[in-house]
Amino acid sequence: YRLREGGTYIAEGSVVMHRADQVVRSDRVEYRTEGETATLPAPLRYQDERLFATAQSGSWSATGGTTLE
Repeated sequence: YRLREGGTYIAEGSVVMHRADQVVRSDRVEYRTEGETATLPAPLRYQDERLFATAQSGSWSATGGTTLE
Protein backbone atom coordinates (compact mmCIF):
# COMPACT_ATOMS: atom_id res chain seq x y z
CA TYR A 1 0.00 0.00 0.00
CA ARG A 2 0.98 3.64 -0.19
CA LEU A 3 -0.07 6.67 1.82
CA ARG A 4 -1.27 9.90 0.25
CA GLU A 5 -1.25 13.24 2.00
CA GLY A 6 -4.26 13.71 4.22
CA GLY A 7 -4.40 10.17 5.59
CA THR A 8 -5.59 8.24 2.52
CA TYR A 9 -4.18 4.73 2.13
CA ILE A 10 -4.22 3.16 -1.34
CA ALA A 11 -3.94 -0.61 -1.72
CA GLU A 12 -3.68 -2.27 -5.14
CA GLY A 13 -3.54 -5.86 -6.29
CA SER A 14 -5.64 -8.57 -4.68
CA VAL A 15 -7.07 -6.46 -1.85
CA VAL A 16 -9.27 -8.06 0.81
CA MET A 17 -11.05 -6.00 3.50
CA HIS A 18 -12.70 -7.64 6.55
CA ARG A 19 -15.13 -6.08 9.01
CA ALA A 20 -17.31 -8.23 11.29
CA ASP A 21 -18.99 -10.69 8.89
CA GLN A 22 -18.34 -8.52 5.82
CA VAL A 23 -15.66 -9.30 3.23
CA VAL A 24 -14.85 -7.14 0.21
CA ARG A 25 -12.42 -8.12 -2.53
CA SER A 26 -11.19 -5.71 -5.18
CA ASP A 27 -8.12 -4.74 -7.20
CA ARG A 28 -7.98 -1.27 -5.61
CA VAL A 29 -9.14 0.27 -2.33
CA GLU A 30 -8.70 3.86 -1.18
CA TYR A 31 -9.22 4.17 2.59
CA ARG A 32 -9.51 7.55 4.30
CA THR A 33 -8.71 7.50 8.00
CA GLU A 34 -10.59 10.75 8.56
CA GLY A 35 -14.23 9.76 8.44
CA GLU A 36 -13.38 6.04 8.14
CA THR A 37 -14.49 5.70 4.52
CA ALA A 38 -13.34 3.45 1.70
CA THR A 39 -13.75 3.94 -2.04
CA LEU A 40 -13.44 0.97 -4.36
CA PRO A 41 -13.11 2.31 -7.92
CA ALA A 42 -12.49 -1.13 -9.45
CA PRO A 43 -14.80 -4.15 -9.86
CA LEU A 44 -15.46 -5.79 -6.51
CA ARG A 45 -17.06 -8.73 -4.72
CA TYR A 46 -18.96 -8.18 -1.47
CA GLN A 47 -20.07 -10.91 0.92
CA ASP A 48 -21.70 -11.06 4.34
CA GLU A 49 -23.74 -13.74 6.11
CA ARG A 50 -26.83 -13.08 3.92
CA LEU A 51 -25.55 -11.58 0.67
CA PHE A 52 -23.03 -12.15 -2.10
CA ALA A 53 -22.82 -9.40 -4.73
CA THR A 54 -20.55 -8.13 -7.47
CA ALA A 55 -20.31 -4.53 -8.65
CA GLN A 56 -18.25 -2.30 -10.92
CA SER A 57 -17.41 0.04 -8.01
CA GLY A 58 -18.54 0.93 -4.53
CA SER A 59 -17.99 2.72 -1.28
CA TRP A 60 -18.13 1.97 2.43
CA SER A 61 -18.47 4.16 5.49
CA ALA A 62 -18.33 3.28 9.17
CA THR A 63 -21.44 5.40 9.68
CA GLY A 64 -23.16 5.25 6.29
CA GLY A 65 -22.99 1.60 5.25
CA THR A 66 -22.13 0.14 1.86
CA THR A 67 -22.98 1.35 -1.64
CA LEU A 68 -22.49 -0.89 -4.68
CA GLU A 69 -22.70 0.44 -8.23
